[in-house]
Amino acid sequence: MNPIRGISWREKSQVVDLLLEYNKSLTIIPLDSGLEAEVVRICLDETSFVLKVWNRSSKPSIECQYKLLKSLYDQGLSVTQPFGWGLDKDDNQVLLTSFDGFPVKKVKQSILIYLVRVLSDIHMFSLDDLGDSILLKYDFIKYFYPRIIEHEDIHILLNHLVERKRPISRCIETSLCI
Repeated sequence: MNPIRGISWREKSQVVDLLLEYNKSLTIIPLDSGLEAEVVRICLDETSFVLKVWNRSSKPSIECQYKLLKSLYDQGLSVTQPFGWGLDKDDNQVLLTSFDGFPVKKVKQSILIYLVRVLSDIHMFSLDDLGDSILLKYDFIKYFYPRIIEHEDIHILLNHLVERKRPISRCIETSLCI
């Protein structure tokens, strides 16, 4: 079975083309899925990939995630390599990426320091190095406090604080990609 063939690819790399041409059966290994998507590992000889299918209620912009991962990867940051994104037969968004190992089972100080550096590099990456179409900007209050209108007293104070501070996104840490 080749799950790559059942996808209408919106953007793809040569890796996807290679997988599409592969005539033998691929090895599919289900991975622990989260609340938003189903995840499988696709094995081809010594190489593995991750296919994530957003078939649950969460419907983020996978195009945005693909472009963000591609930009970060191209800039040399330690993120998974994206190979393509598209829609499956049920119009669920899918993302194909590299398989970069297994979850950390035992944390040592050296591993923790490495993970903190990787995450810090990603979160502090300057938005100036990304295209405008990659990160979507949302109204701060509506996004973080969708039901604030139900609490008029707090809403007034929050509006006042946001107007005074005027949150500005300068790095990924303070931006939204949904």
